[in-house]
Amino acid sequence: MRIYVHVLSWGGQYCDFFANYALKAAMWPKNRAALEKYDAVFDVYSDKAGEKFLRDEIGKTGFDMRFTEVNTKDFKAVQSRSISLSMEHALSNKGAMLPLPPDLIFGDGSIGNLMEILDVGEGRALSAPHLRVNSDTFMAAFTGEPISNAGMVKMAFEHMHRGFADSEIPNESTCSFAGGVAWQKLSSGLRAAQFMLPTIHMIEPMQEDIDWFKANFPKCSWDLQFPSTLIENRRHRTVGSSDCAFAVELTHPKNNYPANQPTSRGHYDDYRYDMLHNKVNRNTVFIFREAE
Repeated sequence: MRIYVHVLSWGGQYCDFFANYALKAAMWPKNRAALEKYDAVFDVYSDKAGEKFLRDEIGKTGFDMRFTEVNTKDFKAVQSRSISLSMEHALSNKGAMLPLPPDLIFGDGSIGNLMEILDVGEGRALSAPHLRVNSDTFMAAFTGEPISNAGMVKMAFEHMHRGFADSEIPNESTCSFAGGVAWQKLSSGLRAAQFMLPTIHMIEPMQEDIDWFKANFPKCSWDLQFPSTLIENRRHRTVGSSDCAFAVELTHPKNNYPANQPTSRGHYDDYRYDMLHNKVNRNTVFIFREAE
């Protein structure tokens, strides 16, 4: 099975993010070994200005790359269309798709673990929660050296984004209802959390997925709506432990901050949406374990 690494990036800042964070982490030893094992090809979508930079950066890794020029004026539309195209490429070659946004950093070993779980099923989609981190402080601490999942968890909680920090329970006021996340500290270095919409990080696409994106274009959401289509046909799997897979998302400290509101025992995991995958994910307790 071949991995199609979906890359959607343009503009100087995000192309730099991709090269210095997402791609760098994907090339850490365990992650790279997994990409080599599954003959990865980088399926890149950008504008003309981003093409040369991304070709040069990915070219340094030695992996194959295919490029599609896109109109970047409507992000939602180009995101949906590019995901659909990557799934078509993977499906036509009996492969899998791994979305790799420029601001997502996988712990070393995560990609291989996800692929091993995916490879024993048929048409599976694997979701796992990732934490938003304060991009300013995290990038200042990031050295580029390989970081294990446990090490990434430690860094994530040291550089929590405010929107994640304010979802800690039990507190009288949290942003969990708006953001869909509630977490608590169990002991030193160990935390439990609930995520109502953990991101799909890997999928073996089927024709029905591509048909759904085409039918709902451009009002289709990879995180918000699409996962519900994978529940009743028993394709959806959720990874509940950071030891298996973990990632962080670089987020500007002033962005993506859901509003706080009063809450209480019995309502900490209330969420504004109640779609099928939200209900299923409410049943899962995610465990984050940091390095000692």
